Amino acid sequence: MTSPVPAEAGPLSSPAVRATLWMAGAAVTLAVSAVLIRIAGQTLNTFVIVFFRNFIAVILMAPFLCWPRPLGVVPHRPKLLMLRAVFAFFTMSMWFGALAHLPTGEAVALNFTAPVFTTILAALFIGERVRFHRLSAVTVGIVGVLIILQPGFSTVTPYHALPLAAAMTMAAGSVMIRQLAQSDHPNVIIFYTSLFVMPLVTPFAVANWQTPTGAEWLLLIAIGITTTLTHQCMTRAFKTAEASFVAGISFLRLPLAVLAAWLVFDEWPKGAIWLGGIIIVAANVYIAHRELTLARRSRISAENDLS
Repeated sequence: MTSPVPAEAGPLSSPAVRATLWMAGAAVTLAVSAVLIRIAGQTLNTFVIVFFRNFIAVILMAPFLCWPRPLGVVPHRPKLLMLRAVFAFFTMSMWFGALAHLPTGEAVALNFTAPVFTTILAALFIGERVRFHRLSAVTVGIVGVLIILQPGFSTVTPYHALPLAAAMTMAAGSVMIRQLAQSDHPNVIIFYTSLFVMPLVTPFAVANWQTPTGAEWLLLIAIGITTTLTHQCMTRAFKTAEASFVAGISFLRLPLAVLAAWLVFDEWPKGAIWLGGIIIVAANVYIAHRELTLARRSRISAENDLS
């Protein structure tokens, strides 16, 4: 009697494909939220926006701790989750501030250095191997940042430091998500991150309090929903594949954010921003390509060993 031939795995069985789809979803929701934050930041204080973003996220995510199945109330690594919340607080505060004071395309292009920092931190703290090709891509990405900033020119302002600093804390947070996702469900990570951010941001929000108007309430709710969806997609992507690979494919954020800014604000990036952004994107794409190639070689080698 012949054994049944196993069905060929579909494309969604590949962790790389699933991670790519999750990051595509994150790119779309991030582009929308960037526009919403830019609009809200014209009238509301940054800390007030961060406060309501996390308050709404806690309300949105609480039911998902029990549905469709109970996930447990206590996270497995609460100390690491608290540290993740600290970095999330700094990331949101600086990122929201950057969007309020810089052109959207410029802020996103500079923030795009997060994959570069993620690659470095993943090697330092969770032992992911950084090979020569990936290190070269990181160096190229930094060159792209210098092209955007054009050091020595009067166009650089203190606000340009915000998306770069946010990229560093975002990278650290991404590495922590990768670690947390090994033991906790994404919904648990997202809920507790927002919950732990609340006591950190509340004093700053109270000190700069502004009661939102009707239109501002709608903006804040939309920001809470879109940023929570972004966090959902990113957490699942980091649970599916290596942090350095996921960071490399996040290049989709840049063209979508630029398109959204053009449609809403009639804002088109300058040539230096395009050039620097393309260089940063190319570096990230190369990182992702190398990881896919190495993973394919490893899989083929393992199959040959079994045959």
